[in-house]
Amino acid sequence: MDKPQCRSSGQLDARALAEAPGAVVSFATPSVGSSGPTRTVTQAVMVADWFPGTPPADCARYTATIGTETIAYVTTPVTAPGWGEDAQGFFTTAETGRLRTNIGSVVVKYRGVLMSLLVVGANVTRADVIRQADLASENLRRVVV
Repeated sequence: MDKPQCRSSGQLDARALAEAPGAVVSFATPSVGSSGPTRTVTQAVMVADWFPGTPPADCARYTATIGTETIAYVTTPVTAPGWGEDAQGFFTTAETGRLRTNIGSVVVKYRGVLMSLLVVGANVTRADVIRQADLASENLRRVVV
């Protein structure tokens, strides 16, 4: 990576997650006329008294080289009102010379529960990420009393 500090920026703390009670749900929506998924959605919910830090500003653009392939990552913030007490979201495009994948990531904290949402796919848009996060946040507020 050209900026190693970006490797895990904005991610959840794996050690803290290993000790927290929680659940993970993941599903894929198929693309029309194809056997492969258009996008995958993964949602994790866990009890937590912490919130991930914001990625450094210099991680908005970085590259990683795997074998002979260089992947360029471009990340911009995604926000919407009403996601929770603490919330942060990001939309990242990962692109090589041949392929492109969009990654939407949202973390919301509500009443001591941390929800992480990851939406991934070649055709995922910022609007898709906001819509999915709105639905997930609404359900979180409904079940966490």
